[in-house]
Amino acid sequence: MEKTFKILTTTILILIFTACATTKHKFVKSDSLVKDSMYIQKDSTRITTIHKEIKDTLFVSLKTGDKKVDRLITKRFEHFKTAKKSGTNRYAIHYDTKAKGFQITSTIGQTKNVQEQRKDRIVKNNKQVSSKTSQQTKIKYRIPHWIWFVFLIVTGVVYLGAKFKIF
Repeated sequence: MEKTFKILTTTILILIFTACATTKHKFVKSDSLVKDSMYIQKDSTRITTIHKEIKDTLFVSLKTGDKKVDRLITKRFEHFKTAKKSGTNRYAIHYDTKAKGFQITSTIGQTKNVQEQRKDRIVKNNKQVSSKTSQQTKIKYRIPHWIWFVFLIVTGVVYLGAKFKIF
């Protein structure tokens, strides 16, 4: 009986250790992250040009060399004087009796020219970053139920045979 008990105990222990489920883990990562970005870049250029004022003098001589004609011209224009002014611009004309001619002076005021250029630009960046998430897959190894059923029947037959001393 002791020998049969040892055989049964050994067989049960073997079946228990082989019947325990073992698992294999498989890790798989699968993530997809898409990143879009848009930048609006505004550039402007300003060019300022400043022109200084212009002063100009011009003399137009009416001297002919004939004394009678020169006297007549001097008599006619000796009181001729005119001038106009607008802001920083002006001109003046007068007859110079000694030099026998018209003296013309003009002043053109300072000017300022401003040019501005704008450039708007849209920049798009598309970045796609991929990574993977974990997913666990378990693979189990077990003894089928029909083998357990056969084992219990054989164990019962061996036990009863040992008890009634059939074996």
